[in-house]
Amino acid sequence: MIISASRRTDIPAFYGDWFARRIEEGFAVVRNPFDSRPVKIPLDPSSVDVIVFWTKNPRPFFPVLDRLDEKGYRYWFRFTVNGYGRDIEPRIDTDDAVEAFAELSRRLGKHGTVWAYDPVLFAPGIDERWHTDNFSRLASRLGELTDSCIISFYDDYRSADAARAGIFRPDKDAIARLCGAFAAIAGDRFGLQSCADDIPLPKGACISRERAERLCGYRMDIKKDTGQRAGCRCVQSADIGCYDSCPNFCRYCYANHGMNGVKRRTAAYDPDSPVLLDVLRPGETVTEQREDKSFRQLNMFGAEKQ
Repeated sequence: MIISASRRTDIPAFYGDWFARRIEEGFAVVRNPFDSRPVKIPLDPSSVDVIVFWTKNPRPFFPVLDRLDEKGYRYWFRFTVNGYGRDIEPRIDTDDAVEAFAELSRRLGKHGTVWAYDPVLFAPGIDERWHTDNFSRLASRLGELTDSCIISFYDDYRSADAARAGIFRPDKDAIARLCGAFAAIAGDRFGLQSCADDIPLPKGACISRERAERLCGYRMDIKKDTGQRAGCRCVQSADIGCYDSCPNFCRYCYANHGMNGVKRRTAAYDPDSPVLLDVLRPGETVTEQREDKSFRQLNMFGAEKQ
């Protein structure tokens, strides 16, 4: 099983103590976002092949990594560094993010730290020239710390708050020019891939079979994640986060529907609850995750991994 932690919120930045408790107890409970049904997700090492962490600030999470290493978990980070500034990303300091990225890369190596430049958007003061210069500056600092950069362009569905900030998706011609510029800047220092977007870059995946197999050292019997957007190439994973829970408050975020709702939910945060920012109600039936076994198939040399 691959654990996604999380497309829906920044667990490393804000919920590390909750995650650490879930690891100690060996499971988390996640509410189905469509019908609120609670589902138990196993987190014991025998069930988990690899964990993918999505974050913009892993620093609070570093002590948790020590515990994961002690228990033998494998993991990598999809680390978003955009450099938009406080008007677009109110809680993110770019210089600190770059320093944290470097620290994480020293710990995990290039294969454990994937840079996400996501989403690429236009807004007042942020245009094609701005992105070319900004990506070049970031690449000069991050390019030797990662083997891959994932890129996607802003979609209008992401956030109602984005419209108030004047955020919009570049047109097709601007996207083509930017992709060409980004590829030239990346050169042969790191791979450049698209994320669920029809743009002129090689198609990639935030949760890729190849990276998972490389970290684990064995082949995986795993299928494409059909629960994602049509263009998404990610493989199956179990996401343990929840929507309306990320206090980064990025103006373009698709996972938050309003700052006040997030503030109300986070005020009730209980690290001991098996459900992130929620509790199990008396009499509720918790469904067991059906696919609760490792995706282990064969190791890279063709023999069954024990």
